[in-house]
Order: sequence, then C-alpha cells, then structure tokens
Amino acid sequence: MGKGFATVTEEEGVSVTSAEVNGFTLSELRFPESYLIGLGELAEIVGVHPTYLGRAFRAHYGLSVGEYGRRLRLAWAAAELARGEKPLAEIATSAGFADQSHFTRVFRRHIGTTPARYREQAQSRTFQNP
Repeated sequence: MGKGFATVTEEEGVSVTSAEVNGFTLSELRFPESYLIGLGELAEIVGVHPTYLGRAFRAHYGLSVGEYGRRLRLAWAAAELARGEKPLAEIATSAGFADQSHFTRVFRRHIGTTPARYREQAQSRTFQNP
C-alpha cells in the first residue's frame, strides 16, 4: 500500500511503521483507537506545531497525515472484509466513513475494486488455501 506505511495483523489490528517526531514514535498509534486523529490533535500529543508535524510527516511518509489516516482506515477495512463477519455498512462506519457509498467510492479509488468484490475474492482465496 505505499512506502513504509502500515502492517495488518489479526492480533494487533493495523499499526504504522516506526517514525519518530520529537521523541514520539508513530508506531505507538494503533487502529481503530486512533484512526480519526487529526493533524492538530496529533501535533498536540507529539508536542510540536501542526505545520512542523505536517511537513515532517510528509517528508518521512511522502503523503499527508490525512491521506495516511485514510490508508490506515482502508487497510483496517480490508482486513475486516477478508474476515467476512460484519456487514459492509458496519465496516464503513467503524472505519470512519460517512456511509457505505462514500466508503465504496474511496475503497474503489485506492484498492481498485469494490468492498463487496474484495470480500468475495478474499474469501475465495481462503477457501482455496485451507
């Protein structure tokens, strides 16, 4: 999903790779507890000005805090879809999207397929590889 971006594990959910700003390691953030955190709040936690954090974040990750958060939310949603236990609408709202149609548009734009199709493909791979 991108350079130095996120890992998905069933035990831990989604966590960001390590990056340090002002002594704060971004790998300490976990999804879903911190998935809706904005630049201002993150800067306050880290103890730096939002502009500085935004620039440092973009320099390290190559994208904005907002885009990074969106990708984390999508990675978490993809893991949930692969599990196949929750309805799409529930996954969409849990991942912080306004509704299922908004989730579908963003998911398709970033992942290249719809959430429903992604779920079907993930489940067929699971059944083929017991």
